[in-house]
Amino acid sequence: MTIRTTAMCNKWTMLAAAIVPFLVACQTVEPQSGVAEQQVSVIAVKDIPVDVLGKDAKGQAIIAYFGAPDTEQEGESFAQAQQDGFYRIYAGKNSAGQHVIQDFYQANGAAQTSPFFVDPVGNVLDWAVLPQDGKITFYRPNGAVRGVTAYRDGMLDGQDIYYNDDGSERSVYTWKNDLLDGPFFAKDPDSKSQVEGVAKEDAVVSIKANDDSGQVLTKDEAERLLEASMLYWYQDIFK
Repeated sequence: MTIRTTAMCNKWTMLAAAIVPFLVACQTVEPQSGVAEQQVSVIAVKDIPVDVLGKDAKGQAIIAYFGAPDTEQEGESFAQAQQDGFYRIYAGKNSAGQHVIQDFYQANGAAQTSPFFVDPVGNVLDWAVLPQDGKITFYRPNGAVRGVTAYRDGMLDGQDIYYNDDGSERSVYTWKNDLLDGPFFAKDPDSKSQVEGVAKEDAVVSIKANDDSGQVLTKDEAERLLEASMLYWYQDIFK
């Protein structure tokens, strides 16, 4: 696993070991009702808590550049733009005093995430910094929504939805206090392969699945398919 993929797993994933050994569930994330409505105060450049490296085409303050996926610079922060990488802007603070930041694709300046809230003492220059409250939307380079995930108090809490290119749902996982807890399903749009079930506090309560041909899978096979669906979401997150 590369530096960047490790960083992103820290940022958007949970290790659901009670479900499948070494199961990595990578997340994405629109702001939650109430939280999203918090007023964001725009502050002067001189009051931004870190150095401003420049401004993007919209005049937003860039505070970090990050290396491109599948390179040795994955997840690393730089003072200069990185080809096919990302950049982060500082948007101000919300009414709770949390930092508001947002990530963009370097290649075309399109949003890679929606704005998200970071703990007042959080490191806004860390690619793996965790959102605190509300939802984050991840976007594809063409602007299509890639996924939406909810957070509360810095933990996964609510639905994590991953979308196909056509906007249909590919998978939905339910989290509570950083644990897989509630209904889940995942479906391969190109075959009959699918898995669904219910989890409670990171343990699978019920699960059923079919393979590519529609054949019913055993419980162990179904859990491996659940793992594969989460890993696919993880692998797709930056493409």
